[in-house]
Amino acid sequence: VISSDSRAFNLDGDGLQVNNRGDILATGAQRNGTFYVDGTADNFTLNNSGSIDATGGSGSGLSIQVGSFDGDVQNGSIFNSGSIIGSGDSGIDAGLRFFAGATGAVFNGDIVNEVGGLISADGSPAVLIEEGVQFDGSLINAGQIDGSIFLASGDLELLDSSLLSLTIDSLADFDTVDIEGDLAFGGALELNFTDFSGFEIGQTIDLFDFGSASGSFDSVFSGPLSLDFSNLTSQGTVTFTGATTAVPEPSSLVALALGGLLFLQRRRR
Repeated sequence: VISSDSRAFNLDGDGLQVNNRGDILATGAQRNGTFYVDGTADNFTLNNSGSIDATGGSGSGLSIQVGSFDGDVQNGSIFNSGSIIGSGDSGIDAGLRFFAGATGAVFNGDIVNEVGGLISADGSPAVLIEEGVQFDGSLINAGQIDGSIFLASGDLELLDSSLLSLTIDSLADFDTVDIEGDLAFGGALELNFTDFSGFEIGQTIDLFDFGSASGSFDSVFSGPLSLDFSNLTSQGTVTFTGATTAVPEPSSLVALALGGLLFLQRRRR
C-alpha cells in the first residue's frame, strides 16, 4: 500500500515502467492526482492490476500532465486490469484525466482498459482529456467504464467485451460520451435511471456526441423504461416510449440487440 494526503505516487523521468499490483490510495485532497505523471515524464508505461483510488480523499485517480514546454511530445502507455477511481465533484476529479502542461503539447500512446479493468469517478467524468491536449491515440475499452467520457481529441473504441455504464438522474442531469474523433461502438451499454417520474413519451436524451462512428452495441440494458434506440449510434440519442409497471430485478433486465449499423457520418450538436 502507498497512501498520501497528496500525490501518493509521482512519476517523472524517461523510460520508466510502473507495475502496480497493490493499492495506491488517497487520504486527503490530491494535488492533480493520486497517481500523477509529471509533464517531464516520457516513454513511460503504467501496468495497473491493483487499485489507484482517490475515494479516501478527493481528486483524480490517475492524472497526466501532458508536456512541459510548447510543442512537447510525451510518449506513454497505460494498461489497466485493476481499478482507477476518481472522487469529487469539481468536474476534473476524474478517474483518468489528461491536462495540458504547455501549449500545443501532444500525448502519443494508447489507454487500454483491459478485461476486468474498471475506470470510474463518483462525481466527475470517468475519463477526461481536456481542451488543449492533443491526444494522438485511442481509449480502448475491453473492461468496464462507469460514467461520462470526454475526449477533446483522440478516439474511443468499445470492444466486444466492453461494458459502458451511464447514469441518468433526470432529463437535465445524465452521463454523456463526447468524442472529438472516431467512436467504434461495441459490447454492452447499461443505462441506470435513478428516477423514472419525470419522463414522458417522446422525450429524447442526447447521450453520445462524436466526430464519426461505426459499429453497434451488442446489447443495451435500460431497466424498466421502454426506449427507442434506433438513432443511438447515428444521432447519439434515445427516446422514451413508455415504462413497465414494476422495476425488475437486475437479473431480469432486458437486453436489446442493435446489430447491422454501418459507418455513420460526422455529427455535431
